[in-house]
Amino acid sequence: MTSWGNLLDNLAMYWFLSFALLYDLFRLFNASDVGVFIVIFLLINVSVGVLRGLNEGSEKYLFPALFVSLIGIEFLFALDVIGVAEVGRTFMPWFAAELGAFILAVVIWWFSKTGKPLCRPEWRIQGHAVWQVLSAVAGGFLYFNLIAEVVS
Repeated sequence: MTSWGNLLDNLAMYWFLSFALLYDLFRLFNASDVGVFIVIFLLINVSVGVLRGLNEGSEKYLFPALFVSLIGIEFLFALDVIGVAEVGRTFMPWFAAELGAFILAVVIWWFSKTGKPLCRPEWRIQGHAVWQVLSAVAGGFLYFNLIAEVVS
């Protein structure tokens, strides 16, 4: 993969995670201004892009930090430890499906890197392609998870 392709691939992961994390934070603080959401989303991702562009190894820290933050806040919402009283979930299996698909995607992605066990250029189905598909599936589950919320 070219360095530009690698950068864009990584940025797509950050866009996915930062969108979900920012949505959760907006929900937590009962914020609803779409313009502010877009500005913060762009600031986060431009900053991540610049940092990632300046330091190619930074994804080792940036991606796990966003991922752990998102999963942590999602678990706190799911367990009703934090949240907005008016917002509730009606169908929690979407969260489990989202989490499972994304964790499986990350595992496959990790083991598909050069020199890893799933790095087999001769295979018809490449691990990185499976990573992309499972990430998209996780995005779909995220959508269903978020629309399953009800405001009372």
